[in-house]
Amino acid sequence: MSTAETAARLTDESIERMQRRIGIKQRSRRRPHNEWVTVDGIHHFARGNGDINPLWLEQDYARESVWGEVVSPPLFASACGVHEAVTWTLEEQEAMSGGDPFRGVGQYQAEDSWTLAGPLRIGMRPTTTTHLHDLRVKEDSNFAGGLAVYLTFRQVYRLDEEPDVVMAICDRKFIYADRDKSVRSDSSGRYNYSRDYTSEQIAEIDAAYAAEFIRGRELLRHDDVTVGDGLGRIVKGPLTVTDIIGFHVGWGFGNLFGIGALRAAYLNRQRVPGFYGRDDHGIPDAVQKCHWDQKQAEAVGHPAPYDYGLMRVIWAGQLVSNWIGDAGQVYRITSRVTRFNYLGDTTWLTGEVIGKVSDDLAGPLVRVRVTGTNQAGMQTCVTEADVRLPLADGKIRERVPLSAWSPASADEMAI
Repeated sequence: MSTAETAARLTDESIERMQRRIGIKQRSRRRPHNEWVTVDGIHHFARGNGDINPLWLEQDYARESVWGEVVSPPLFASACGVHEAVTWTLEEQEAMSGGDPFRGVGQYQAEDSWTLAGPLRIGMRPTTTTHLHDLRVKEDSNFAGGLAVYLTFRQVYRLDEEPDVVMAICDRKFIYADRDKSVRSDSSGRYNYSRDYTSEQIAEIDAAYAAEFIRGRELLRHDDVTVGDGLGRIVKGPLTVTDIIGFHVGWGFGNLFGIGALRAAYLNRQRVPGFYGRDDHGIPDAVQKCHWDQKQAEAVGHPAPYDYGLMRVIWAGQLVSNWIGDAGQVYRITSRVTRFNYLGDTTWLTGEVIGKVSDDLAGPLVRVRVTGTNQAGMQTCVTEADVRLPLADGKIRERVPLSAWSPASADEMAI
């Protein structure tokens, strides 16, 4: 029996149960993919996303940089975070009891918004708390073919050795929809385009990989930048199962899922049985394999396996990091996924400077926009980022004091 036939449904009761959880910190005993920030962890993350910036990968190079050592790519925090201990009141415990109200319902990442104090450094041990920040119901979602629920989870990363220091804040929005209704049909032509490539097209992609620009030690100052400046172009694809595996090597399976292999998979299946289904041979496996298995993708209503939205956020961050150079920092990055990216799709990412703004915490910033387009010319993601560049004196400030961050500051960017 397919997962689509056994999947859970969104109901008034499950939505009400989820709504009661807004603002309550989640409990979790699962270890992150990276408990400590290490050279190896950064290396695996960067390579797993096809990012060969020597600031992340080469210790000899990084020792001569403004940082004096290897530092993390902007979104490395997504693969980190030891869950802090949480104490609930009796009312909170009741609201959080009974397991996941949306267990088995289709979950699709829609938007990520990160605010970053600075790069994570070797030896740091990030801790994290997560809570449901917002819930919105849409009765007539085109994506869902009817009812959809939009959940925004807020995750705050602090330093174990300095608990008052906030290193990153992430607002992550998911769309929850019944698996057998969301994005059901190819009749609109939305996904009816070629994923076959000629030798000439592969040569064009290879040429883009070969020409990828990484500014590195060349200093880009705030005053050097004007509106309309281009960020260059990078390519990602054609997307393969190997690319999905590489992503997981660097990122893990994600703290939300708790996926593991063999006995670890068995134990997780006892904890969240709704996240598992049986294949044609009667073998239980996680529905997450829709990202690499053709039959599972079809069972949940897609023409092919597809990527994770976070992958494209990371890719956009790579283009921005390439452009700003070693001395620049990504302070805020907000990315919205606008279309599925399937196996065989190629994503071309381009960007430009769209303005200069000032932030009470971070000071003068340059705002850029990155757009991802597939091989059929369809936009699949759009990202805006605020970056900190050295001022006239060329100096950088290592951290922004995010402990003074307020939620309103994350809403300034509209994409």
